[in-house]
Amino acid sequence: MTGLRWFLGITAAAGAAGWLAIALLGNEFRRSFGASGTDALTALAPPAAMLLALATVLLPAYRGLLHASAVLFALASVGLVWVLRESLFVGICGLSFLALWFIYYWRAAWS
Repeated sequence: MTGLRWFLGITAAAGAAGWLAIALLGNEFRRSFGASGTDALTALAPPAAMLLALATVLLPAYRGLLHASAVLFALASVGLVWVLRESLFVGICGLSFLALWFIYYWRAAWS
């Protein structure tokens, strides 16, 4: 259980930081070619979800946060199935992370 918490926490923190860095740097790069920038939902929703996952790993005693996150992550998994049509790698990585998070949720909230 501790190893799973460490893996989820490190992955969520690194993923959120990486996504924000790519969104900020990539947005300027896209604009240099005359393309439109990335919208705010695309730039901020995935890191917000990753930081929410990080919060649940750091604060497992708050069951309300765990349950609210489970509902949001269930909706995110539906969205990731849609992402599978566009990018197989990103969809599989996201669904794998959420599958591990739901294992953590089951052990933290119901055991």
